[in-house]
Amino acid sequence: MHAVEALEPYLTAHDNSLLREVLISECDWLLDNYAIVANPNGRSGENKPESNLWNGAILHRTAMMYNDAPRLEEYKKKGTKFLLNSISVPSDSASDEIFDGAPLSEWHVGGNFFESYALHHHGYLNVGYMVICLSNIAMLHFSYKQKGIRPPAALNLHARELWELIKLCTFPDGRLCRIGGDTRARYCYCQDYALPMWLYVLDEFGDEESLEFERGWLEIVKKEAAVNGDGSFLGDRGGILRDKSPLYYTRLEADRAATLSMAAHWRRENPGTESQIESHKIPKSSVAENGNSWNDEFHGACLHRNENRITSWVWEAAEKPQGLCVPVGKSDMAEWRTNLFPNIIGTGALNTNEVVSHNETQFDGGFSTFGVVRSKTSQLLAEGQAEEVVAEQQLVFAALPDGATTICMQYAETPHRVYIETVQGLNLNMPNDIFNDDVRSYRSANSAFQTAPLPKNEETLELDSNWLMIDDSLFVEILYGENMTIHRSEKREICIKEKARGGGFLYVDEISSPYEKGLKPYEKGTVLVDLAFIVRTGGSAKLASDPIKTEITGAGATKTRCATLTGVDGARYAIFANFADTESHVKIAAEGITQALELASGNVTKESDGAITIPCPPHSHILAKLA
Repeated sequence: MHAVEALEPYLTAHDNSLLREVLISECDWLLDNYAIVANPNGRSGENKPESNLWNGAILHRTAMMYNDAPRLEEYKKKGTKFLLNSISVPSDSASDEIFDGAPLSEWHVGGNFFESYALHHHGYLNVGYMVICLSNIAMLHFSYKQKGIRPPAALNLHARELWELIKLCTFPDGRLCRIGGDTRARYCYCQDYALPMWLYVLDEFGDEESLEFERGWLEIVKKEAAVNGDGSFLGDRGGILRDKSPLYYTRLEADRAATLSMAAHWRRENPGTESQIESHKIPKSSVAENGNSWNDEFHGACLHRNENRITSWVWEAAEKPQGLCVPVGKSDMAEWRTNLFPNIIGTGALNTNEVVSHNETQFDGGFSTFGVVRSKTSQLLAEGQAEEVVAEQQLVFAALPDGATTICMQYAETPHRVYIETVQGLNLNMPNDIFNDDVRSYRSANSAFQTAPLPKNEETLELDSNWLMIDDSLFVEILYGENMTIHRSEKREICIKEKARGGGFLYVDEISSPYEKGLKPYEKGTVLVDLAFIVRTGGSAKLASDPIKTEITGAGATKTRCATLTGVDGARYAIFANFADTESHVKIAAEGITQALELASGNVTKESDGAITIPCPPHSHILAKLA
């Protein structure tokens, strides 16, 4: 529609007649044939936030354009109901806020979003479609603005609250921090549609940080276009896809062209927007300076961000589960594909993870989570061979309140005799593509090197080191377990989910411990992965490991693990995880340590008889600050 508006001076009477016919036809069909759907639990399936929004928008747009339409009032009424059931949350069912003469509760069909403003769309925590909702608001917002009319109040329902969460999930250069991952091509589609969203929040809410996001994203777009060298937006990264599916490749090119032209048109039609910001503007850098936490129970999602670190964990993710810990200013280091969760591949064509259980706790300055996952392989070759569980996995992930460090404990074993093709513990995906000029610098205990742009053949670099510094900004250290390897492929490995035949959209260096490749049989109860490690933002390679004398007792002792370390704040921390079915006890006896503060519960255990003894229930963890 922005293109129709831009072409308006050139449209003939016949063109305008056909346009009216199309819009009226669409709106009549929505009135007579389309029921408004929203899920009362905010889950997927019957969840249609973005389509409700664009359907409500076209009804109101048509009413704005043709005030002589025969069914004008019907368009407005159903359009409002669509809009109020777009960014809708469960508590709207009890709201007495008035819209078009009736309380919101009377308009309410269901909550497409959770109360946390998390969106479970296409089966996962979908930050991208949260953006798509605001971009659709933007399209109608600026059409009203060009005509000097305020849009209906229903258009902005919960838009500001959703924006605050999206802003928390945005790097300073405008790249989305998609904590729940992405099932599609990286840095396309939803990322492109952030551009109209930023112009909307600047105009409606006066948020000047959107200007920085816009500038940063345009620089990324220009950088990629320059690398392509053929006038395309995605010619290099999307080259294989272009050969496999011209339709989908063209669609991705068109998304970028459409959003750039949209922004150019709106800026041309609304000059001086930045100078017109009024008192409603959001304080600049509120996210980066204050530090922010967010969580969502359904997805098992936790996020913490400050000026140095953005870290998250999501169980119900696109390629689940997945974690993140990167410097705020290094968006090119973020990749989601089962990041920081062991990658265990069986003999089937499709390998997935089923989340069995999870629990999360937030505390001041961080969070911790524990979960159980079954790794499955399916689409096997043998006649009648069913889907198979190849590994039972348990994991602890915690963001320490030192503002820089996350710690992860991984444990995986086989439930029965099984064949496995690949085992990758740790599994840190480090993007290494055009956005960082195809070069990463690595430093370890025994070497310092840069990766050459794109290896001609697949390669695995064995590091005789338990620590690794990446680009002098991200530090990884094994607290217990094997030394690290870096595996590099000659092709882009990050693909559209379950559609590798379309080619990858991002090269990554896979940092693992252990790394085992090649089909092997494993007996029942074989421990595949058993390690703890930290990922820490900042340029210091000072080791975090701080061994403290511990004793583990109880029936679950053989499957209980303990790691102790010093944070960048100088505080000493201990983390225990019981991966057994029975309880264990951890006893800490160290000079100068007289108490342990459990960060999740706030419980304090003091020294008794020369030691601190803490019970650890089965399939759980304890994160404590020692003093």
